[in-house]
Amino acid sequence: MTSDVEHLRTLAQSFRRALERTDRRNLIVTLAEFPNGACGDAALLLGAYLQDEGLGASVYVLGRRDGCYHAWIELEGITIDITADQFSEINQPVIVCRRSSWHDTFEQERLHQAHYSVYDDHTVFELHKAYQAVLSNLE
Repeated sequence: MTSDVEHLRTLAQSFRRALERTDRRNLIVTLAEFPNGACGDAALLLGAYLQDEGLGASVYVLGRRDGCYHAWIELEGITIDITADQFSEINQPVIVCRRSSWHDTFEQERLHQAHYSVYDDHTVFELHKAYQAVLSNLE
């Protein structure tokens, strides 16, 4: 449904704006140059946020193309990416759609639930702190 895509787009845009407003000292080092090099952890945080918003578990997708890796999430067949604009050919800060021809250019592997809780205790602790910092900047 279009409304599902639009609702997800609104949530993803809000989350990205909050992440951009978050003091970098309150984020894990992998998010310091957001969106550059931040796709993996940003996807995990976004997945946690969407789950907390009652939308269920999303899937963490790892793509590989020309020796580069990129991560995003999928929820019920909808691609959600808040870091694609780190690539020069993308000028949209947030991509939310049922089919993305750009994402289709990657060899894709669906790895696990898109949530930071899937990692070791130390990583969960650091990502949870970052997640709480981002949430404090939501509009």
